[in-house]
Amino acid sequence: MASDEPSRWPRDLLTDSRAIHFWDPQNTVGMFYKDQFQVKDKNAAGGLWDVYILYDEQALWKGSPSPPASWGYGIRPGAITILRMLMPPFLRR
Repeated sequence: MASDEPSRWPRDLLTDSRAIHFWDPQNTVGMFYKDQFQVKDKNAAGGLWDVYILYDEQALWKGSPSPPASWGYGIRPGAITILRMLMPPFLRR
């Protein structure tokens, strides 16, 4: 899709120093998480995109990640309200 290009991504949208930006043109990460979360949605056939995944401080990655504290995909405007409610405990540092 034309809008799915690195040059069109607003780099100042997410500026928290703990956030890491990278580009995955083959959607390898999206396919991995689609399988991990066993998503059957036909709209996610090519993998998940616009995903948030929140892990707590006990999360470990040993072969595969620990179950997340919360996750969602297909982020829509209403998701901002949900994320604002979920995020504070994860931002205590």
